[in-house]
Formats: sequence, C-alpha cells, structure tokens
Amino acid sequence: MNTKTRLLTIFALLLCASRLAIAEPAEIYGNVQPITLVKTAEIQSLQAKVFTIPDSNKINMVLIPAGTFTMGSPKEELGRRPGETPHEVTISKPFYMGETEISQKQFLELAQPNFKPIWARMGPWGHSISEMHQGGPWKAQGKYYRDPSKDPMENVTWMRAMRFCSLLTAKERKAGRLPEGYVYRLPTEAEWEYACRAGTTDAFNNPEVENRVKDRNRPSDSVFGGGLVNRFGLFRMHMGVFEWCLDDYAPYKSGKATDPVFFDKSKNLKKVARGGDNNYLPGAPIVDQIGGGGFWMSGTVRRAGDGVPLAGQRIQIWAHTTEGHERDPRSHGATLTDANGVFRLQMPQIVPAFGQPHAHLAYDSGDFETVFLRPVMTSSKNTSLETHFVLRPA
Repeated sequence: MNTKTRLLTIFALLLCASRLAIAEPAEIYGNVQPITLVKTAEIQSLQAKVFTIPDSNKINMVLIPAGTFTMGSPKEELGRRPGETPHEVTISKPFYMGETEISQKQFLELAQPNFKPIWARMGPWGHSISEMHQGGPWKAQGKYYRDPSKDPMENVTWMRAMRFCSLLTAKERKAGRLPEGYVYRLPTEAEWEYACRAGTTDAFNNPEVENRVKDRNRPSDSVFGGGLVNRFGLFRMHMGVFEWCLDDYAPYKSGKATDPVFFDKSKNLKKVARGGDNNYLPGAPIVDQIGGGGFWMSGTVRRAGDGVPLAGQRIQIWAHTTEGHERDPRSHGATLTDANGVFRLQMPQIVPAFGQPHAHLAYDSGDFETVFLRPVMTSSKNTSLETHFVLRPA
C-alpha cells in the first residue's frame, strides 16, 4: 500500500503524531460532519457511529467495523519495501479511531498544560529549539502555519504518545465516561492499515490522493485540511505526518492472522510509524546537477548476494537545501550509475529543516526492489555526503 511507509526507528525526535483508537485492551497492554456527545452505553454497544470526547478540544472518534482484508503490498507496487508480504488479516471486533491526528492544542492541554511558546512566529519557518526542548511541536505556530487547534502535534516520541493515551483513559474513567474494560491507545499496525484502506485494495484509499501524488500537490498540514477522507470517514491517512502504531517493527508473516500485534521480546525498541510523507516525487528527471550546486551527493549501487556493481541504475536524490524545501520539485533530481556502479550528483548545500541535516535517495526503477535511504550528515558544514545501495531483484 503506497505511502504505508513502515518506519523502523528507535525513540527519537521524529515528525510523528498519534491517532487514537478506543477498544478493549485485547490482551495487549489506549468535510467534518456534525458529531454529538453520546452516552457510555452507546459507545459500549457500538450504536454511536461517531462521537466527540468531552472536554478534549473536539477529539472526534469514528466507528470502524470489524472485517477481513489483505495486509501488505504486491511486489510490483511503487514504493514497496521488503517484508510487506501480502497476507489475510481479520479484525474481529469493531473499534473507534480518531477522525484526524491529534492536534497540538489537544495534546498540549492534556499532556503538557505548562507549555509556553517562547520564540513562536519569530523564525522564518516557525521552528524553534526553545519550544522543542519543552517537548513542544516542531512547527511552533510559525508565521506560515495556522493556530495549534489545526496543526497536528508532531515531534512526539512513541513513549509520549502512549502517555497521552494513558492520561486520556484516566481522565475519562474518572469522569465515568469510558465503558468498563475499554482504553484509549495507539492502534495496532493491522488496525491502522485496515482503517486506512477502508475496503479499498489499491495503493491509495482515495483517487484524489493518487491524483495529488501525480500532480505533486501535497495537501495542507492542517488536521482538517486537504479533503483527503476515506470511506470510513478518516482524514489524512495518506501523506501528512507519520503516525505511531502500538507494535514493534517486524517483517510480515505469511498466512492468515486475527487481530495481530507484535512485541519484540528482545526489547530493541523499534516501533512502527505509518502514513506520512517523505516528499518523494516519482519520476524526477535525470539532470546534470540540482540547482546551483556546491554540495556533492555520491555513492555506489551493488547487487545483493554477490556485490556486483550495477551500471546504468537511476538514483533519485532530494533534500532541504539553501535553495528550496525538499518538497519543491526544483530540489529533486536523478542521475545514473557509471560502469563501476558509482553515482555522483552536485546540488545546493544541504541545510537542516529539523534536527540533523540529511538527504533522501531512492531507487524506484522496477528491476530491483524499491529502496529509500535517508543518510544523515555529521555536521551542517559538510559539503559532501556518501551512501550506498544494495539491491535485490524484484
């Protein structure tokens, strides 16, 4: 499933948000339509199709029916990664899921009521280290962004997302509004993909999403923006920020499964994030250089198993530079490997959009499995960066 990126990450400051699910713990541990407050009994009996959590700054929950679907992606799907083996999964019980990502206002007022922006709106992009050190969002109400009730809460670790769910569960239990045995939690990866697909089987759950990808028209970052809603009534499951899931990361197993969830007993702390947008634009043109140049991106491409250099392979490169954001088409370009499997392309100086400066590279030509790389620079003063591909036949 396209843009179903499964991030394999350690607890770090990633642009990850959370989307709530409400369900029974199940042995594992928590155009906008008019939505009304409902009684606890209506939630427990699943009579409420949609409801708003009281005193939550309008967190809207949508009923997701039980059902069976094919999880994973076919080998020929663009953007596919190893380990996404298609297999039949059954979600045995209905559950509620957040209509959108949790907004900055919803998160901060519950989990960090003492958060106070210091340099908000003073930087060119609205990013402020002072806010981030308080555990605030990366987009700290900058001049290019809307108010915190509309922007998703990002810059959140998996542990902080879990804590938010625990705080909300405790608050609703104390108020007597949460049915016995129910919790607010992160969705499992299977629940997330099932809710995202909403009965569809293609790479995208909405033709408009695919049209926007083809037109390179990225949707608004607003949790209520973009109009990209699926058949279940969930917004922005594609693109937007990455969203944490409950599971640890692992390749999919073949065979049928019911309500799967995976926890790694080795405690390697690798978690799954889904959705998101790495600003990948399919079909970037082959160019002599990107922009004015001055920075060199280089590396090698070899075949898995025997290490044979692969000539004539197309490698796409993009980054946030002194001349443009990584989502800008002008920041994208591609080059071919030479007879020794070496690629080298000049581009403008890479600068950090957040955290450490980094580049994005992709092999997506089809003869081999698609690979995305995100090498990180040791210093923003570096004028070159090197990374290497090892490709397996598709």
